[in-house]
Amino acid sequence: AFGQHYQNKTGDAKKATVRIFLGPKYDELGNRLDPERQRGLCIELDKFTADLAPGKNSITRDHRLSSVTVSETHTFSQLEAGEGVSEATTEFCSCGWPEHMLIPRGNYKGMEYDLYVILTDNTVDSVDGGLDGGLCTDALSYCGAKDSKYPDKKPMGFPFDRIIPSLTVADFLTPNMSCTDVRIKFQG
Repeated sequence: AFGQHYQNKTGDAKKATVRIFLGPKYDELGNRLDPERQRGLCIELDKFTADLAPGKNSITRDHRLSSVTVSETHTFSQLEAGEGVSEATTEFCSCGWPEHMLIPRGNYKGMEYDLYVILTDNTVDSVDGGLDGGLCTDALSYCGAKDSKYPDKKPMGFPFDRIIPSLTVADFLTPNMSCTDVRIKFQG
């Protein structure tokens, strides 16, 4: 599960789109990546809506609800036997990143990453008729929704979908963004 703390300074209750990205902090030579070089290496971990009360808010979200993962994958032998397949769940429903691969494994020393959390106004981001609770809505960020509009007016990968002229992470961040240092250590 991911836990986040937000400060809603508007004085009003707001519905926010929460976007979470992870990017390596250093290149293969140990040099700090600037935001422009880092953006092509960032992966989206999740995107969801959250109701924010005025003031401090805490949200915990189960990693299994991620908007990039597919919750159910079938083995080749299951598919060959016709298990887990129906007319309604075509191959489109298999789109998404495997749940068990959501977080990179890091390395034995501990690999350092920047965890970005970006909040935007959901009333501006949402698409009318974008989702009707239909089929195949697991990995919306990567795959869209079957027979529906892509449920976000912002481009896929926003804000890492465009050139970032900032030379440092501090210069890149805006008041609706945060960046947290994360170390992922492989202990296999």
